[in-house]
Amino acid sequence: MSISGELFDQAEHLLTGYGKPGGPDQTDMRRAISNAYYALFHAMVDDAVDVLCPRTPGALARHFRRAFVHTNMKTVCKQFSGRRVAGLSDTMKSSFTDPIESQITVLAGLFVQLQAQRQLADYDTLESLAVSKIAYDVQTAKSAWTSWCNMPSSNNKTAFLVSLLMEKHWKRD
Repeated sequence: MSISGELFDQAEHLLTGYGKPGGPDQTDMRRAISNAYYALFHAMVDDAVDVLCPRTPGALARHFRRAFVHTNMKTVCKQFSGRRVAGLSDTMKSSFTDPIESQITVLAGLFVQLQAQRQLADYDTLESLAVSKIAYDVQTAKSAWTSWCNMPSSNNKTAFLVSLLMEKHWKRD
């Protein structure tokens, strides 16, 4: 099983409360949302590395994975709020065709949402989290990832994955 699959499974396990009276506590829910975010992050990076990096030498992929930056990926994902190329930055427009597949826009939107929730869970410890909301978000993220995995290859899918690493560099003259 991939690290992403294990993180999704662990997020679901944390939400069961694993026998605790009263179910999961705030720490369990905070870890669950963090795990869901990192599951998406690693899954997206793994797919992008598969597109961008040759399989040999093997160590090269490890170095490629380290090149992905959370904030840059969020910047890219924010541009996919609509299903139209017109919503993308000028540097990205030429790499995509309309309509942008819903699997891309949904995954991108969830990445942005989960990153914000992870930051809230990690840094705003006075915020009380609701297990029903966290469980819904974990399941939504897992379902979106399954939908992405079942999406056929397309130019837009490839361009999206490449843009996660390269969009910032495309802005250079």
